[in-house]
Amino acid sequence: MQIGKKELDLISKKLKHEINSCSFLGAGAHNENYLLNSKEKKFVLRIESAINKNPLKEEFFTLKLLENTNLAPKVHIYDSSKKIINKNYLIEGF
Repeated sequence: MQIGKKELDLISKKLKHEINSCSFLGAGAHNENYLLNSKEKKFVLRIESAINKNPLKEEFFTLKLLENTNLAPKVHIYDSSKKIINKNYLIEGF
């Protein structure tokens, strides 16, 4: 999947961090992973690739439960609206 400037600008607004660059990290069975860099922080954008499943939604809620334990990255956004990216995605800390 190609992440363009328009999508990065909209994601920047949602994150409240200006994203300077985006690079492909790798793909798994259920998602594609991209590194998002801002001046202050790095994030991982995970875009769902599985059809008729919702593993990122489950992952989002699991990460939220673990948020204060330092066992998992902080999760920032889960978006299933398909308004910015035409698939479900989540953004977590790097």
